[in-house]
Amino acid sequence: MCVTLQGVTAKIQAAKVGRSWRHPYDIGLCGNLHSVLGSNVVFWLLPIPRSAEGDGLTFESGIDPL
Repeated sequence: MCVTLQGVTAKIQAAKVGRSWRHPYDIGLCGNLHSVLGSNVVFWLLPIPRSAEGDGLTFESGIDPL
């Protein structure tokens, strides 16, 4: 909840000074769904266990790497 409030606060503060703000790990609706539920849409509604993709330490970012 605290992270959500900080994100909203940052967005409001950026709007006050005429800037846009985007959360660095927001990869869009489809990207977020695919990262949580997996890449195969067929399995989204099936309650079967499967292994998670990735190592759990690195995450896709909406910001281009430097």
